[in-house]
Amino acid sequence: MPPPPPADTRACRPPSTRQAEHRLSLDDSVEQWLPGLVDGNGYDGSRITLRQLLNHTSGVANFAVADQVSKDFQGLPFLQHRFDGFTPRQLVRLGTSVKPDFAPGTGWRYSDTNYVLAGLVIEQATGHSLAQEITDRFVKPLHLKSTYEPTGDDTGIHGPHGRFYSKLGSMDAPTLPEYDVTELNPPWGYGSGDLISTTGDLSTFFQALLAGRLLPPAQAAEMFTMRDPGNAWIPQSHYGLGIASLTLSCGQVWGMGGAINGSWSYTFGTRDGRHLLSTEVNGDWADGEQWGPISVFTKELEAEFCGNTGA
Repeated sequence: MPPPPPADTRACRPPSTRQAEHRLSLDDSVEQWLPGLVDGNGYDGSRITLRQLLNHTSGVANFAVADQVSKDFQGLPFLQHRFDGFTPRQLVRLGTSVKPDFAPGTGWRYSDTNYVLAGLVIEQATGHSLAQEITDRFVKPLHLKSTYEPTGDDTGIHGPHGRFYSKLGSMDAPTLPEYDVTELNPPWGYGSGDLISTTGDLSTFFQALLAGRLLPPAQAAEMFTMRDPGNAWIPQSHYGLGIASLTLSCGQVWGMGGAINGSWSYTFGTRDGRHLLSTEVNGDWADGEQWGPISVFTKELEAEFCGNTGA
């Protein structure tokens, strides 16, 4: 499981609406909701807020860089271990086995572990599974017909679908073989991106999100408060609470994207949600391209929103 630059994998989700319902505050600590889970090895959950999880300023290391994950999920070993399962708490423990990237609030670095913790907080705050909350709050109201959160050891994809191919992390090696990795055990993505969807459903979701139909104005304002990650993420990008903006030659677009082995998905659009582009690529490399498929998507966004076909 190589750590992709933006890893909201096969689909995306916004911050929850729990704050608007007064069930929690973005300034609550992780310790308040998940006592003792983020502690030791330089971590103190009482100093990490939910806001910092969502905007990646928590300093919690990405579980994707833990020794066990690097050993079992990078390169050829991935083919043997892709059906291994992890619980969310095991993923957190893998993340916290790595020293913090920085003290909470003092830096920026994308971490899948942040979203795993956010998913666990959702379950604690609601008493429901993350899958149930996603279904009740987004899938059903928006009539998303092909979007679901896998549960248990569900290694396939429901309904008609394409195949997904990987070069196992070797982005710039055109002579290496491509492996069919369509079947894998996605729960190791949990809240960081195991959601399965389609480009059509992604467009429906982001149109509603950007148009202001999913969050009250106060929470939407929090979500779209952007931070410059510097050189720690994608060039010309800013990051809010679970959503990003990209600066193109003709202005900004907002959305999110991500990757899992064999798949890259992106949806970005204008701030009012009236103009959107959703793309899925069923391969996780782009030969000779810096940032791999990210640069391909940037060129596509330039062509779609700016008419810049020479990007």
